[in-house]
This record gives sequence, structure tokens and C-alpha cells, in this order.
Amino acid sequence: MKNIARVAIPVPIHEAFDYRIPDEMLGQIVPGTPVLVPFGPSRRYGWVIEITDHSVHPKLRKIHSVVEDGATLSEELLTLLDWTANYYVCGIGEAIETALPKPVRERKVRQVRWVRGLEGALPDEKGGGADARNRVLEFLQQHPKPVPLRRLVEDCGISDSPIKTLAKKGRIEIFESLPPEFGVPGESLADSIPWDQPAPFEPNDEQQTAIARIREQIFLEKYQTFLLHGVTGSGKTEVYIRAAQTALAAGKGVLVLLPEIALTPQAIERFTERLGPVAVLHSMLPDTERAVHHERLRKGEVKLAMGARSAVFAPVTDLGLIVVDECHESSYKQENSPRYHARDVAVMRAHQLGIPCVLGSATPSMESLENARQGRYEKLNLENRVSNRDMATIEIIDRRKEKGTGDSSGLLSRRLIDLIRQTLDREEQVLLFLNRRGFARDVHCRQCGYSFRCNSCDIPLTYHKHRDIAQCHYCAEQRGIPDRCPQCQFTGLRQRSPGTERVEETLVSLFPEVRVDRLDRDTVTSGRRMEQILQKFRDGETQILVGTQMVAKGHDIPGVTLVGVLDADVALGLPDFRSAEKTAQLLCQVAGRAGRGDAPGRVALQTRQPEHYAIECAVRQDLDELLEHENSVRQMLHYPPHGFLARIVFEDEDEKRTLETAEALTSKLKVEGENRVQVLGPAPAPLEKLRGRFRHHVLLKSNSRESLRIVGRLAQTEKPRWSSTRITLDIDPQNLL
Repeated sequence: MKNIARVAIPVPIHEAFDYRIPDEMLGQIVPGTPVLVPFGPSRRYGWVIEITDHSVHPKLRKIHSVVEDGATLSEELLTLLDWTANYYVCGIGEAIETALPKPVRERKVRQVRWVRGLEGALPDEKGGGADARNRVLEFLQQHPKPVPLRRLVEDCGISDSPIKTLAKKGRIEIFESLPPEFGVPGESLADSIPWDQPAPFEPNDEQQTAIARIREQIFLEKYQTFLLHGVTGSGKTEVYIRAAQTALAAGKGVLVLLPEIALTPQAIERFTERLGPVAVLHSMLPDTERAVHHERLRKGEVKLAMGARSAVFAPVTDLGLIVVDECHESSYKQENSPRYHARDVAVMRAHQLGIPCVLGSATPSMESLENARQGRYEKLNLENRVSNRDMATIEIIDRRKEKGTGDSSGLLSRRLIDLIRQTLDREEQVLLFLNRRGFARDVHCRQCGYSFRCNSCDIPLTYHKHRDIAQCHYCAEQRGIPDRCPQCQFTGLRQRSPGTERVEETLVSLFPEVRVDRLDRDTVTSGRRMEQILQKFRDGETQILVGTQMVAKGHDIPGVTLVGVLDADVALGLPDFRSAEKTAQLLCQVAGRAGRGDAPGRVALQTRQPEHYAIECAVRQDLDELLEHENSVRQMLHYPPHGFLARIVFEDEDEKRTLETAEALTSKLKVEGENRVQVLGPAPAPLEKLRGRFRHHVLLKSNSRESLRIVGRLAQTEKPRWSSTRITLDIDPQNLL
């Protein structure tokens, strides 16, 4: 009799836990069912992944209950999550937790309402913080129905502290409930808007060839991964939309992944105009919206899902097509457990379902290009821009040859300032890119050399002028900057490595009559705020937009004719074998934002290394030449794509213990790997101290993925022996810092 359930619990342990199914629950519990189980002295949330009739454990505890309002998992998603856990050597419960974040799996959200009987009370709060509390009361007066707490916080522009204070006073109530959208009968949203709206233009021959091949695989319901390699502005999105139309017309679901949340609003608008309702899934959405979109997908009310990395696990019913836009982006790789790569999980999901997967990029990774060369992917080329628009002309500004700088910060050259002024005189828009936020990345004393560094991470603090604080971007430590050096009392503190905030201030002083805005993690406090900044730029209200990577890819703004890259070689000095590849990709992407309308585009790259092959390849938009340079080195050193890589990081508050642990485990790994796995290290990590912990790392290289995982699993099983040392395994790492 099959009365034993294997339950995955979100803890960093690879195996599932066996529980006995009570007789009264035998008919209720199937794989994918959310359950509450005893776990140590407490009860934990988990999911049944298998029903069996045997267990190696003689005594089993019973399942406590089925979580009636919990989110269930389909058989298809369970299979995918099992593969994810095995490939990335993590716990199956951790993988499920990623696919079902808390607002989705529990489906209850925190809401706020008037206390019964006090609906007409006036917003007459007094004392400290009264303005914020009165704002809350005024908002609730205008919205008599319960309001999600997160929406109340965003719309009132406050923290949740005034809301909690009002709740303690008994004026309002904070409670948890299912969103009102759940369980409301009505017509399916999938039928409410046509999915075949006409296109704004006819595809060119290259696009039609790509569309036809993808459609063929959709009709055949057969697996094939396509690498859609198209230059910036070549119309890759139109190929995605037409392929999606075919899948939707056949009653199939579609999943579209995007690398950045910043790209989501524009993409949603374009897909919704042509394809109808879209379920959106990303971390900056309010909990209520995430839960509702997830539920509508699960019920089949919406057939098209769009989102960032974790949306690869979206419960799209009858999935018939997966699209991964900008598939080269490292943001698809999760940096905490489970450390999955959404691009590779998407390919595996398509393979398991027997459906096509489209990987689109103007700058594909070397791994994707090698897969195409080996025949594992089918390559589709888009070599011309839509309407045969010319690519932007690229000008190199060699900062070494300038006798003087155009602005006090030294970031804007005289030539770039002239180009900006000419562009503004033509009533066109400017996009400036600098991959460094804040006002200055380093504050130090000019006399004694003292540097303001993070106490926990031992890296320079970044100064943020608008908040007048210096902050660590890893652990968030904050500190005020004094007028005098704390070491020698000298008053001449200097700020180096200016960031986007400093650039914005400089632009405002140089062009006082022009609207300047900034897009980075400091200004984007919510998805709504990000959309507002981008919409003003699209509408022409903003003439100059300066930002970090968030502005570099995917945006299609016809008014932009000048793109300036302020520090083009900033990443070339990083200790990462992918630094040249990433630099060339990023420069090609940001250059592609110029000249997407009728007016020709210009790109200005400021650099002190104009002769570097990554810069030269980006100027010529010639990735083939970049590959020739990179391939010879990577083949010799067996780096991806000519070998497989894993990384183990050791972290401990005690520096000596970190090294001892790393050396002890590494010796075991070398014995286990023998001739199958090359073990390099241990060595200090490039970032030697983060969040109060000293760090060493080890690299594993092999020609066999399975051999790499076997050695990686050994590292995981040895973890409990050194409980104070954190040991992290990363399969296919994208970040070696």
C-alpha cells in the first residue's frame, strides 16, 4: 500500500523527507500537493514529490495537514525542478521555493482596512510622524475596500512604520487574506482580447525565414533550440511576437523571459497590443499582483507569461513556446541557492516538453555560439536593421590624449560635451551610460591616503550625495563623511571614481535648461518608479537620461540619436576570464540604443584602452573577431565553452579557519577528482572579505559535467564537518569575484 510521501522542505539538504500519510488523507495527497509536516520541534511547509510504499527509515512521523490554500505543483514543473536540483547540486525544496516564492505559495497577502465603526473618523493625528499617518488615513477614506499594505506604502510614499503605529492605536487593522481576484467567476482573460492584432510593418526576408522555421517546430510540437542572432534593431521582438501568435492560435501557452525588470513595462506594452493579456512575474511586483498572475496562469485564464529570471518556472498551461530575450545576460544566473541559469533551465524545460525554445541576442555568449557550431542549436541570423536603417557610427574618444577635461569630475570629455550640445540643439535625445552608481566610489585623504572602507567587506564605500552618506553596496553599511580626515585631521578629502549621481549633477550644471534624469538602483525604488522614469524619456519630457546597466539593453526609444559611454574599459581589469567578452557585449548593446528612429545615430566611447581588442571589436560590431581572440586562450586553459567549470567559495569570520577549511576540503576533492577534474586553489577570492567574512575559493574544471557534479556533491556532503565555515558550490559560475 502506497501510504508514504516523500516531502521536499525548503532547507539546504538534498534529500526529501519521508512521512506517513494518515488514512483520512490518502485520497487527497498526490505529487505536487502542499503539506504541513512536523520538522524537529516545529512544523514546516513542504511539497509531496513522490508517493511510495517503502522507506529506509523504520519510524516515520505523520503528515499534519494539507495546506488547503497553498499552491500546487504540476507534474511537469516537478520534473523540471528535480532536474534543476540535481544539475545545480542543491536541495529540491530550495528549488521549489524559488519556483513558488512566499506570496505565490501562501497566496495570502497583508491588507489594511478601517476598524469597523471608525470608518468616518477624521485624519487628525498629532505629534511626531503625524503627517505620514494622516496621509494613510486620508488614502483609506478614499478607498473604503481593503488595500494591500505594499500598495498603501507605495502610493503614500512612506514606510510601513506609520501604518503599524495606526494599527497599534486601533484606528486601522492589518490582516492577511486571499486577494479578492481569487475565486471570482468570469470569462477567461485569454479570450477577452484577440491575440492576432495586425503588425505595424511587414517582416523582411530574414525575419520571415526565422518566423517560418520556428512556426514549423511549433506545429510539429517538436523540441529545437534556435539561436536568433540579430544585430541591435533588427526586429527580434517581431519574430518573438509572430511565433507567439502561432502558439496561441494553436491553444498553446507562451513563456517570454527578459533579463532586466527595467525592460518589462515596454515589453508588456508591445506584447499586450498584439497578443492580448499577459501575466507578469518579477520580484518588484506587489505581492498581490504576483499571486494573482500566478493563479491565472495555473488556471489557464492567461496563456502568455512574461518576466525575469524566476519566471522560467511559471505554471503556464499547455506550454508550446519559450523565448529567452538577451540570452547572453549574466542576470539570468541566480547568485544564491539554487544557483540556476534561467537560460539553461529554459532550454531543458523545452527539451522535456518537446517544444521549441528561442534564444535571442545581438551578442550571444561564447557558450551559445559553440552550441550552434556543434549543431545543438539551430542558428537564425538577422544581419540588417528594420527598414534597412544604418547602424550607429561609433567614435572613440581617447582620454589619454586630452590635455584638459570638459567638466570638473573628469568624466565628460570636451568632445562628448560638444556632441551632447549639438544633439540637444537638434531637439534629439541623449543616453549616457556609466556602470557605476552613486556620487563617488572612493573617498580618501589627499595627505595621508586614508580611505573610507567598509568595516565588514574591506572595500571602498560609495558616497551618495543626495543622502549625504557613504554606503557599501554589498552589506549596506552606512557612514557619514566627516569634514576632516579621521587619521590626520586634514581637511582636503577627495572623491574618486565618480558615479551616475555625480554625472547627473554635472549635466544639470552644464545644461540648466534641459531635463536630466537618472536610472539606477538608487532611483528605482519600485517597478512603478522605474516605469515613470522610462516613460518620461520615451515621451520626450526628459532630454538626457544617465544610468547604469539598466539603460544599456532592450530599450527602443526612437528619439535617442547620441549614446555616450563614459568609462568603456571599466570592466577590463576585473579578474574574470569573461571580462573582455562581457565588455564587448555591453558596449555593442548600449551602442544599439542609438539611431533606432529615422535620424542617424552616433555613439561616443570614452576609453583609456582604445587598442584593446574588446574595444576594437565593439567599435566594428564584429563578435567573430572577438571569438577568435578568446577561443585560443580558452581552449588552452579548458575554460567554457571548451570545458565545464564550478566554483567553491569558503567564508568564515576567522581568516585562519577559512584557509584551513579550504585546504582540508580541497585535498579531498583532488583525491576524488583524480584525472577527471582539475582542482585549482584554494586562493584568496578577488573580494577577500565580504559582510564580515574572509573568503577563499577553489575552481573545478573538467570535460565532463557529471564528474564536476560528483566532486561538487562531495563538497556539499563535507559541509557539516566545519559548521562555522560557509561552503558554497556554484555550477557554471558567471561571477568569479
